[in-house]
This record gives sequence, C-alpha cells and structure tokens, in this order.
Amino acid sequence: MIGERPAHAGRAAVVALLLLTLAPSLGAHSGILYQIETVSAAIARDPGNADLRLRRASLHRQQQMWLEALDDLRMARSFTVGLPGIERLMGEVLLDAGRLDEACSVLDRYLNDRPRDGTALVARARAAVRLGHFEAAARDFARAIDAVVPPQRPRPGLYLGQARALSVLGDEGVASALNILEEGIVRLGPLIVLQVETIDLEMRLGNTDGALGRLADVASGSTRKESWHLRRAGILEQVGRLEEAREAYLLARGAIAELPATRRGTPDVAALERRIDEGLERMATGAPAGKSPGESR
Repeated sequence: MIGERPAHAGRAAVVALLLLTLAPSLGAHSGILYQIETVSAAIARDPGNADLRLRRASLHRQQQMWLEALDDLRMARSFTVGLPGIERLMGEVLLDAGRLDEACSVLDRYLNDRPRDGTALVARARAAVRLGHFEAAARDFARAIDAVVPPQRPRPGLYLGQARALSVLGDEGVASALNILEEGIVRLGPLIVLQVETIDLEMRLGNTDGALGRLADVASGSTRKESWHLRRAGILEQVGRLEEAREAYLLARGAIAELPATRRGTPDVAALERRIDEGLERMATGAPAGKSPGESR
C-alpha cells in the first residue's frame, strides 16, 4: 500500500508518473488493451496503489476512455495528499474529452493557487480557443510564456497559440499577433514555423510587399527553394500580379529540375509539380487561383 512506503519515495514515484506517463498521447496503440488488463490485475492485488491508478489513467487516456481515466485519477487523488498536479491532469483529460466548461472550472481552481503553472495555462488556453474565448486564450498563452524561467525558453507553439488567438480579433488583433511573433523570433531565433505565420498575417492585413519580404527572408536561409518559389507564386497570383506569378512558378519548376533524381521521385515533390503545372495552366488561361497562399504550405 502507498501509505506503507517512505513518504519521500512515494511522492517521487507519483510525481514522476504525473510528468511522464500522462502526456496526452491520443489514439489506439498496439497492446494498450493488454497493458490495461495487466495493470488492472495489479490494482486488484493492491487497490490502494496510486502509482498503478495513475498508470492505468494514462493508458485509458491513450485509448480515449475518458470516464475510466477520470475515475482512476479521482482514486489516485484519494490515496495521495498534497499532489495538486492530479487536479491539473483531470482538467487536461476533461479537455481531451471535449467537456470544456468542466475543464475550465477544474483548471480555474488549480490555477487560483498556482498561477504560473505553464502546462495548466496552456490547457486552459486550448479550452478557451475551443469555446471561442479568444482574448482569454491569448492571455493564458502570454502567461505561459511569462512563466518560463531562464535558461529555459518558451516553446514556439506558445507564441503561435497566442498569435492565432489574437488574429481572430480583427485587424487590430492581427497586428498584435504579428508583434507577438516578432517577439518570439527575437527570443527563439528565425524559426521557420514562426516566420511562415507572419507571412499569412501580413497577407491578411493586405501588406503584400511585407509578406513577400518575409518570404524572401525565409527562402534565403533554405537549401530547398521550390516550395518557397511556389508560395511566392501563390501570393502574387492572389493579388493579380500574374506575370510575376508565372516567373515564380517557373522558378519553382527549375528548382525541382535541379534536384537529384532520387528526390524528384518522392510523392511530396510530385505533388509540388502538379501544383506548379496547375498554376502555369491558370496563367495561360487566365483562370482564377483555386487556393490562397495560406493553403500553399
């Protein structure tokens, strides 16, 4: 029984499980049902073992068995004192299950006492996005960024999350989102995932030249140019600069022609070639583009 172990040893084991075994890995995995049966048999022999309950909660979560995961977390909580992280995990499972209001309520209570828990802040932000509470989501992503203690650095996804929540709030929100991404680029470096997002936001503000400038910066640091030429062609086509778009499509085709034969034969490159051919056909016939630049990733 957990109560029969040294307090520090039991606490360390449970904390390790909280941090490692309950990561949100969704979907079926081979052998998970067998693992659930095995852990269930162990629980039958030692029903007060919080470690086993947490392990089974993790497995139930991976199988999207939300009720069972919540039941195991409640039981683990009843066997352990002073481990509020279980409340955070319950909020995350409720979020996974789509029980968004309940998730927010649980996470609100948890964050009341631990306002700088970045994992809980992100979970509440994700729930807020799904509920359409974009300003609240942006605030929580910002707090999660602020909660990162140097020398650690925020994950790029935190900046993306905040920027995307803000970008829903009209042109002013889009401008704020650009500022957030710029802050992320200064702090984390010129990560492509952040730079590409700024291109889309510039286009949403109608700043074609700004988008093209940012795209040129990204392309200059890339050894593979074909997808960036294609993206440039899509932007130019969207704003009616068709001759420039045609040149960009041809540059994309030329970049592919320079690839080694082994790379030219891949499905991804074949898909790019189809889109280049479709673009050049539109240039020849004057047909409108079927996709926006935001869809040309």
